[in-house]
Amino acid sequence: MNRENVIDVIFTLLQLENTFINSIDDNQLPSQTFSKAKSSASGITIQYVLFSQESFAFIHSENNISIEFLPKKSEIETRVSQLLSALKNRNNDTFKQSMALRKTLIPSSLENSSQEQLTIIPSGLLWNLPFSILPLNTSKSWQDLLLLDKYHINKSINLTPSFHFDPKQVGAILAVADPVFSNNDKRVANSAQPAVPNDLLPRIKQTQREIDALELSFKDTTPLLLSGYDATKNRFISELKETPQIIHVATHGFATLSGFREASLSFTALTPQGAQIDNHLNIYEIEQLKNNAQLVILTACEGNLGQTRFKQPSDSLALAFARGGTKNVIASQWAIPSRSSAQLIEYFYQYLIQSKNYSTALNKAMRTLRKTKPDPLNWAGLTLTQYKEDYDE
Repeated sequence: MNRENVIDVIFTLLQLENTFINSIDDNQLPSQTFSKAKSSASGITIQYVLFSQESFAFIHSENNISIEFLPKKSEIETRVSQLLSALKNRNNDTFKQSMALRKTLIPSSLENSSQEQLTIIPSGLLWNLPFSILPLNTSKSWQDLLLLDKYHINKSINLTPSFHFDPKQVGAILAVADPVFSNNDKRVANSAQPAVPNDLLPRIKQTQREIDALELSFKDTTPLLLSGYDATKNRFISELKETPQIIHVATHGFATLSGFREASLSFTALTPQGAQIDNHLNIYEIEQLKNNAQLVILTACEGNLGQTRFKQPSDSLALAFARGGTKNVIASQWAIPSRSSAQLIEYFYQYLIQSKNYSTALNKAMRTLRKTKPDPLNWAGLTLTQYKEDYDE
């Protein structure tokens, strides 16, 4: 993108977010700070826009907006992909890559801010980046200070997210955990007819701990738990009609692979007699399941991943629930070790009741787990995203 066009883009994007600029001087780009007639951002918000020739970020803070020019889209997305791959493979240079990406994406001035809330409005593959792992300037390893230590971090598609949680307004709660995937499961009776399982997925017994934490936190509202043979796709669809305010799905999930498969959640694959049943709930089906949930938690693998278009992932499981009506989604970026996932959720519900804030609760949970399990694979995999109530792609 030519810099002559930047002003037009700024006006277009910011007016879409009901943000108004008093004055702009093109000669002072990219370091100029613009005053606004009305601030709509709470805390600090970084709004990224990636283009093929040049990218930039709007930093919304109090009553001003500053602009940072960034490398072109392909360069940024290559770095993001390399970092995610290094994380999963536990490469020795992972921290170094994370530091380099932080210097590209996060202005050093933010480290001196007194604000506690950092909202990210991503673009392209930045939706898949766990910003919480990015180091601060003085950090030398994962044990040193990270962005997580300074801010409560979340993602949003708009400038005015609200993460307040009122437990008094929680009605029905629906939870799914520990489905039966194959005849290799010890819960399948020996007398069951032998059937070729349509899933070769391992059992995830630790997910029961997540549901235990949910029940402990909401003692006045007994969650409806679907587990084992009850955790079927059809039963889940049926129970959604009861309009649960919290939906917690702890099972296997898969992101879309181009031309290969659709993003989907996996439910129980067999009847007690060993007969196969349809157990994959894909994103297109999820979109049609209208809901009014305040919060959906997907500790399923890759629940937050999807192929991306200009502003947001177009086919993630998280976005599918948002299209159905969900306000807030906490979803995983990768396959978090099951014990770590269970611990994260235990801490999250504990802090949610205390703080009554989704963003605060998740970030405190991540900080707490990081103290005993510093590897980001254990604590950085969950991302909170808030969607507009009238979401429309």
